[in-house]
Amino acid sequence: MEEREERQEPATGSHFVGKKEDLIKAKRSFRTVEGRDILVLYHQEIFYALDFHSYHAGGPLQNGDIEEFDGKLCIVCPKHKFKISLAKGESIYRATNPYDPVPTPRWYSKGIKQRIHTVTEI
Repeated sequence: MEEREERQEPATGSHFVGKKEDLIKAKRSFRTVEGRDILVLYHQEIFYALDFHSYHAGGPLQNGDIEEFDGKLCIVCPKHKFKISLAKGESIYRATNPYDPVPTPRWYSKGIKQRIHTVTEI
């Protein structure tokens, strides 16, 4: 008789990460959910959640400043100053296109780089 190894799939659905009042008071909270380190943020009356470590070099995003760039609310990685949008996990940078007749700095996207997570209040 052949023994089968049972694969454990990641749990789906919601995970309790804390009481709303506590998360609001803390503004930034570290949680581990299914082995993944998560940063839960409360900023301008909105909850955000994203992987705790920067996609680039593992910098702790918990210590990053929150700033607005090109209309996008971002957390700035304290290690290398990468800008990551809170809403989508998109990495943005400012540069000039040398082929433009008048090179003017503007914001570009590197695409979605940082994993974000949905926060649901109950």
